Amino acid sequence: TRVGLVENVRSLFQGRLRVDEEVFEELEALLIEADIGVDTVLVIVNDMRSSWGLTNGRDFPVPN
Repeated sequence: TRVGLVENVRSLFQGRLRVDEEVFEELEALLIEADIGVDTVLVIVNDMRSSWGLTNGRDFPVPN
């Protein structure tokens, strides 16, 4: 369900001090398991990686 997906995504980011590639791999898996569609998941996650500056392999603090 949508509520379950939101809770899973929230849990993924909760308590983290930094976002790195591992987080995005876990997010990718959660979204695929939610049956969003692989192509859509890749667009979402790759856009998030770009927005967070992870395309160059760095990690960044989680915003408050």
